[in-house]
Amino acid sequence: MAITKQEIEARHEKAVRRTKQHIQRNVQEYIETEENPRLQEYVSKRKVYLKAVWQKTWREMLVSSFSGEEKAAYVQNAGRSPGQMNRLFYQELKDFRPFNGHEWVRSEYKDKWNQLVENAPAAGKKRERLVLSPRKKKAQAEQSKRQQHLSSIFGEEYTPAPLSDIQYVVHIGDTNTGKTYTALEELKKRESGLYLAPLRLLALEVYEKLNREGVLCDMKTGEEEKRIDGATHAACTVEMFEEKTPYDIIVIDEAQMIQDRERGFHWFRSITRARAKEVHIIGSPNMKKIVLGLLGEDANVDIRQYKRETPLLVHDKAFRLNRVQKGDALVAFSRKRVLQLAAKLEADGHGVSVIYGNMPPESRQRQMDDFVSGKTQVVVATDAIGMGLNLPIRRVILMDSHKFDGTRRRILTAQEVKQIAGRAGRRGMYDQGEVIFMEERKKMKQLLEGGDAPIQTFTIAPTRSVLERFGRHYQNLGTFFSLWEEFTPPKGTQKASLAQEKLLYGLVKGSVIEERLPMQELYSCLQMPFSAYDRTLSSQWKGTLLSLISGKALPEPAIEKGSLEKLELSYKAVELHLMFLYREDQVTEAYYWERVKKELADDIHHWLGHNMKTLSKACSRCGKQLDWDYPHGICQACYERMQEIW
Repeated sequence: MAITKQEIEARHEKAVRRTKQHIQRNVQEYIETEENPRLQEYVSKRKVYLKAVWQKTWREMLVSSFSGEEKAAYVQNAGRSPGQMNRLFYQELKDFRPFNGHEWVRSEYKDKWNQLVENAPAAGKKRERLVLSPRKKKAQAEQSKRQQHLSSIFGEEYTPAPLSDIQYVVHIGDTNTGKTYTALEELKKRESGLYLAPLRLLALEVYEKLNREGVLCDMKTGEEEKRIDGATHAACTVEMFEEKTPYDIIVIDEAQMIQDRERGFHWFRSITRARAKEVHIIGSPNMKKIVLGLLGEDANVDIRQYKRETPLLVHDKAFRLNRVQKGDALVAFSRKRVLQLAAKLEADGHGVSVIYGNMPPESRQRQMDDFVSGKTQVVVATDAIGMGLNLPIRRVILMDSHKFDGTRRRILTAQEVKQIAGRAGRRGMYDQGEVIFMEERKKMKQLLEGGDAPIQTFTIAPTRSVLERFGRHYQNLGTFFSLWEEFTPPKGTQKASLAQEKLLYGLVKGSVIEERLPMQELYSCLQMPFSAYDRTLSSQWKGTLLSLISGKALPEPAIEKGSLEKLELSYKAVELHLMFLYREDQVTEAYYWERVKKELADDIHHWLGHNMKTLSKACSRCGKQLDWDYPHGICQACYERMQEIW
């Protein structure tokens, strides 16, 4: 009797369950025997095990589940000889939906690792029973000495050091509760002040608001600078924080971002290194514990709690696109899906604004202005809408329950659901906000209405001081990245991955660029905020560095128009060029390219206003037109052909 696909899938499901059980036991043993067990270290140390345990379990499951005749028939049908049946049978199916133990462990234990460590039974006694061999003792001593050396380079930087004479005001509440508004009112009253934003669009919004209200304000982000003569205030992205500059007041927005793997360290620095008479820290309830811990018991802290003034109603009914209403915000989690939804609505006669992460801030601002003024009635956006953008939204329709976070596709967190849904029912405009979930309504409602787990860790990253200490011992950035990987972070912290820095360093490693640029200057170039994974932009970045070390004029960015993709890439290329111009203090040249950038932003806004209807959803394989709400990227016919090939 032939083995069917259904039988293999059933064995696969059973093997996955068994593998998870093996890993769970291994995790428990690790927690109970390690001196200071951390999730990141577990995944790193058990890397080989997490791969091998699946391979072993899957092989045993396959070999023991079918008879010799069934395996012989399957191997023969696959074009193999019937000899050495078990090995050949496993080889035929070893790559069938491999289970990724690393990703499962990160996902499964992300939120409960610390609790498991705290509850580990008799952990100390188990550790006491461990007897180390002389060779292991020697290796342990060498490792301890090595970590001490690494801590002398990296570790000194990550001890909180808030100043004792500062008045801290911590604003705690969910989205749309007036936290930022209250803090900004205080900012306006002081003789000097700094606002630190998570997004440059928010920095731009505060910059324009303060200048409009008579408070002279500069703006500085990684991509651009706007200077006002006589400015006493500044609105910046959090990365631009400089701890040496004192102010009367500093406002730090969206402090829960301290847990972000790539950017969280900038919140740590600004919270613990701020120099001002008053420091206002704004964030969601789950950041309270970690922020108060960083400030310390002796800090002078005023805690202000905020609650929504407009209730939030969750609808259980389904949503249909032909029933969209004025003031609706449809939220999806990719630029492509946002544009497809907007195209469908435009074709149905609705005026639509779109907002997504990579959109130029000038274009995004004009899209928002159209919605605010009533020129458009509906906004379609990614979750960028959840981060402090104040729009007259009556109803939020969350189109998806999962998002791709750069590593994997996962379900939304409670904080993400609250951040997005909380945009409904703007205070002062509506009596209530309304929310509709298109997927997993019960689960999404639980996330919205339930409590948040407190933030347990914050992110650390290398600083200028770290590089200076490193430079006393070494002169190679390759060594720097290796040591950073080896460094064990302090308890309660996680290391930034430095993914972009490593990627860009790979382009210049061993080249004349690395040879001639000072190490700190090269590292600052690795940190420039641009889309480094785009080959066109990374090539432009490298070419500009070659021109700089050769003393040549900076090469002009390539500009193409036509499609939305070409316009957006051209905009990013001009942005990158401007970053280098400002770094080299070529302000006059920058003025020209600022005008070019604005023209491109205008072109993008025009394209979105006049070409949206031309967009459609199509099969990625054959190009067949698909309905807007078709749930897959390929059509049914292509899917069936793929199944036949399988």
